[in-house]
Amino acid sequence: MFGLFKSKQEKISNALIDKAIAGQSFLYKLFLKNLECDKSNIRKLEISYFVASIITANYLRIGEKDNNEEILNSFGIGFLQKSLAESGEKISIGTVVKEYQARFSEYHGLLWLCFNSDNSTTGNPTLTLLLHVFECVTNSSAVPYMLKLCEVSGLTQAYVFEHVSFIKKLKS
Repeated sequence: MFGLFKSKQEKISNALIDKAIAGQSFLYKLFLKNLECDKSNIRKLEISYFVASIITANYLRIGEKDNNEEILNSFGIGFLQKSLAESGEKISIGTVVKEYQARFSEYHGLLWLCFNSDNSTTGNPTLTLLLHVFECVTNSSAVPYMLKLCEVSGLTQAYVFEHVSFIKKLKS
């Protein structure tokens, strides 16, 4: 009723879902306003995959080690179900999970470089990540948007790194 009887795992999973939903809104607005993308060119589920990847990658790095598989499975399924319901797409949750798993494997390596920039060959791993995200979300080339993407790469970096603080707070 008021969350009094929820397990610690459930509370963490729900907090991750709430954080992810807020992240979707932030990134959707970034695509609409900062990058000036047309609504019809933004695949909301792709934004969801990126947000879930950020949370999952950071949680694996610094989150609770006990029961992290259960927490992340609960978060992933719960968040993806909510995202699918709001996306307007008519696909199965199984398809959504498979798409997310594929995207996570792509994003995970790019996110790792954001935290280990000495290993990046591009000089700006956040921009590289953002270019990939843009092309996935819009299903189009990022080249015409390069200047705008450079302008928002700092916002994207702050967004990615802010999750570290959030997950550390969950642990305490």
